[in-house]
Amino acid sequence: MSDLENEIERLISEKKRIKEKLSENFNDKDDSHDDNLKISIEKSTESNPIEVDIIKFKKETLKQLADAKIGHKKWMSYVQILIALGDIQSANAEIPVNYTMCDFGVWYYGHGQLLNEYDRFDEIEEIHQEVHDTYLKIYNLYKNPLKGSLLKSLKKAEFNRQENAEKLAIVLKQHSKTLFEILNDMSDRLKKMSNEKLTEMIS
Repeated sequence: MSDLENEIERLISEKKRIKEKLSENFNDKDDSHDDNLKISIEKSTESNPIEVDIIKFKKETLKQLADAKIGHKKWMSYVQILIALGDIQSANAEIPVNYTMCDFGVWYYGHGQLLNEYDRFDEIEEIHQEVHDTYLKIYNLYKNPLKGSLLKSLKKAEFNRQENAEKLAIVLKQHSKTLFEILNDMSDRLKKMSNEKLTEMIS
């Protein structure tokens, strides 16, 4: 095998390893909060049906926020694989979609709108849109084959493309970090919020 074939083989193996590790990490979750909510629901069922609905809403929303973070981590690993392989087909890269159409966007513009009084709610939309715009730029770098009449010019074009992709990846990581900070803050506040306050917020 050539050096290039060996490198592609290594990156494909790395992609498989990352997927397996992600699956393991996502299966190791702390269910203690869910157990507490289950007990609360059981205790409240007879006394206050409205409170039961609020507790269920809280549990469902926390799960959706957790799922959003998991989905984004997976997606980020695929972007890293695309940059490492430098080829859309080899990396099996996802086609960019509008930020309102991805799983997180569907949640944000649907069920998530019930939390629109959260003080950083609008900021989530801005950062999420930036994430999609940045990925689109990375994807477009690899969308079309490089052009060059000489081997030297082709290598230079490949180097420039890789350099640009890595710069965009840094921007993408920064946006993702900020998005995660906001989602974590939202989750923490939601966990601490009283049923009365949550009822008032979403009514």
